[in-house]
Amino acid sequence: MPEVTPKMVGALIALYERAVSLYAFLVNINAYHQPGVEAGKKAAANVLELQNQVAAALNEAGTALSLLRLRIKWMRWIRLRIFIRLCGIWMRMGTG
Repeated sequence: MPEVTPKMVGALIALYERAVSLYAFLVNINAYHQPGVEAGKKAAANVLELQNQVAAALNEAGTALSLLRLRIKWMRWIRLRIFIRLCGIWMRMGTG
């Protein structure tokens, strides 16, 4: 973001709204309806629980620390790549 202007802040908010909408669509929930919000929280809790189980299993293994760090770096990289791709798609959609 070259400078903080009302237009740039509005674009950032719109981007996050689109991200929420897309995520909700992908997990088949209505993010703008309270049951949809609750379903999203449950889905996120399940993901976090699974990540914790994986981390615990890695900690029980002999080389847990290096594998755990590798997993964290890999997941951050994947999330960044997905976010960058979605931003490009949304920007193309917004320019009509």
